[in-house]
Amino acid sequence: MRSLLLAAVVVLSACRSRSASPEYTAFRLTQESAAAQTAIDAINIRYMRYTNGNMADSIASLFTEQAALMPPHEPPVLGRDSIRKYVAAHPLVAGANMTIAAVDVHAVGPMAVEVGGYALTVPTPDNAQPRPLEGKYVAHWRNVNGRWLQAARIWNEDAPSPTGAKAPSAKP
Repeated sequence: MRSLLLAAVVVLSACRSRSASPEYTAFRLTQESAAAQTAIDAINIRYMRYTNGNMADSIASLFTEQAALMPPHEPPVLGRDSIRKYVAAHPLVAGANMTIAAVDVHAVGPMAVEVGGYALTVPTPDNAQPRPLEGKYVAHWRNVNGRWLQAARIWNEDAPSPTGAKAPSAKP
């Protein structure tokens, strides 16, 4: 009995020290982030298909009930139903195509942050070669009952400022 108790203490001590070590923590975060990125990349494929098909209900299903969509130059859109209505009121024009790609995903337990870029190609009225509008986004994800859902998404275009103002340059 005494040896069994000693063995249990040794095993628990090993688990405790392993989980508390910086190396193990870094390993765990790397594993969690890789798993989250794999899942989020798959969801992003659906997100692009839903967006390009103007499928507002399907897009909204990728968000949590209390999610926030933060479009540029507009107030936040709060809640899944409001997101569905917003997306339905802002469809892509026929022939437009949006692509997105995660650049980085960091996950800790049931939460992840994704940073990525997008390109939106819109046909021109004169059928000239369309120029893609490019930008970046940040998405906050939550794993809800084993399913990754967006809790918040914000994006902006890489176009120059509408006022023509330039950002101050960094001093050398």
